[in-house]
Amino acid sequence: MAYYYKPKSIKQLNKVLYKKIAKSVGLSAILIAFFYFWMVTVIPNINIVWDVFKRDKNPSGVIDSIPPRKPILIEIPEYTNKDKIDIKGYAEVGSTVKLYINSRDAQETIADNDGNLAFSDIPLQKQSTEVYAVSIDDNDNTSEPSDKVKIIYDNKEPEIEIMKPNSSNVEELVNSYRINGKTNEVCAVTVNSKIAQLMFDNTFSILVQLNEGGNNFKIEAIDKAGNKVVKDLAINFSKKGPD
Repeated sequence: MAYYYKPKSIKQLNKVLYKKIAKSVGLSAILIAFFYFWMVTVIPNINIVWDVFKRDKNPSGVIDSIPPRKPILIEIPEYTNKDKIDIKGYAEVGSTVKLYINSRDAQETIADNDGNLAFSDIPLQKQSTEVYAVSIDDNDNTSEPSDKVKIIYDNKEPEIEIMKPNSSNVEELVNSYRINGKTNEVCAVTVNSKIAQLMFDNTFSILVQLNEGGNNFKIEAIDKAGNKVVKDLAINFSKKGPD
């Protein structure tokens, strides 16, 4: 039996063509919708999208906007004769602590599991240096600055001026004798390891007992920065008889 090809009708061909067109239009619409969503929704909010990928640090999904407590700096000398010092303190565990010297970012460290922090070899400027610190957590929240501390760097020895006696020979009726002197700055003064009386104008005074003949005294002055100077004083004492 012979087989003859029977072509499809125009109506059937149109139906097939319409289906292909519909599929192409549908696919194009999906692609257009996807790109529209990406351009309008995702890109303008890329930071939010990035936060979603970082949720492993914050499983609850709540964004932490509370800054850490301000750090506390300790063991900072108000005066020092060293040009570099170490600074210790406390801060929120795991936070990044930045140290500022005269308002400039100088060093940073991480507070350990006990909240301890330490900075080493902090350079000091001549005369006055101001230091403070801030803490920054994992969400970039920054604390208030710590209390600001001024450090006076002074490596010069103080000066001692002996006002009394004004000569090495002393003649008195009694053995008790008062040595008077003055320093060029606030100091702690000792005479033969005994504390001298200090006055507001940086003068000092101490009552000593003189022996007949030679008497030697070591006058030591230490300023607030720890600088020390020693001055030797020799007094040749003779007791004056009554008139």
